[in-house]
Amino acid sequence: MRTLACLVVLLGLPGVCAARSDEDRFRESGVAYAGQVHELLHARWRTFTQLLHTLPPGDRLREDETLAVTVELALWPDGTVVRVERTAGSGLGGFDDAPADLLADVGRLPAPPAALRSDDGRVYLRWRFDRASADADVGLVFERRLPIEEAVERLVEAGSADRAALRVLEELADRPDDRARLLLVMADAVARQAAAAPDAA
Repeated sequence: MRTLACLVVLLGLPGVCAARSDEDRFRESGVAYAGQVHELLHARWRTFTQLLHTLPPGDRLREDETLAVTVELALWPDGTVVRVERTAGSGLGGFDDAPADLLADVGRLPAPPAALRSDDGRVYLRWRFDRASADADVGLVFERRLPIEEAVERLVEAGSADRAALRVLEELADRPDDRARLLLVMADAVARQAAAAPDAA
């Protein structure tokens, strides 16, 4: 019924699609989830930065308070870290490799809300670890988007037709001349999913 309601909205007919916008999802759930991750990582990162003070005087790892490294994380729905990619660093391997080592030790972060999943089913975070600030590690949840055709197909297959409909609505706002094609993308995905259902026969 929810799939039907979303298609009705897309066709411009009376109906209601209960899902909220992606902006709402990330504002409400992303901040709270980032706070949970910070609580888990902060003490471990602080321990590492304090250990740097035990290095010999003159060592840059000990002396340079401006050191910082930024990583992007990919998580499975259960919070398992499946990829850590460094996007900015200090140039010092002993410092820049530390977040990946820390996350490998942690292994799994808190399970993120389903609302934070990107089109491919993963959750993505961008996290900055530094040497001297009060917070020492800060981050946010961000979304990776697939091309609209692939995104709609995956979302419908995953049972998230409401989110697929929202994606199409967003595309329609930017590309109103593509209305017929975008509606066909959604309708085809729903039809394929219905045909694949166990009771379709």
